[in-house]
Amino acid sequence: MITETWPYGTTRRAKVIENESRFTIVEDDTGKVHILAFGAGDRTAKKDEQGTLTFTFGGPTGGYWKFTKDAANEA
Repeated sequence: MITETWPYGTTRRAKVIENESRFTIVEDDTGKVHILAFGAGDRTAKKDEQGTLTFTFGGPTGGYWKFTKDAANEA
């Protein structure tokens, strides 16, 4: 496994690939896929919706990616 870290507050654009009951899977603008769990994904986001990933302080490793869908996606 390759581990990386980023400064807190780092953002990337991302698109929802799948949003299951426990996990949100997104692909960021660098082509990396993130599996988000425990509230790190936006439960209201639907497949193909766009949003922002923000590297946030917390979690068991000290930081994690949190996804928030774009407000423009709201109907």
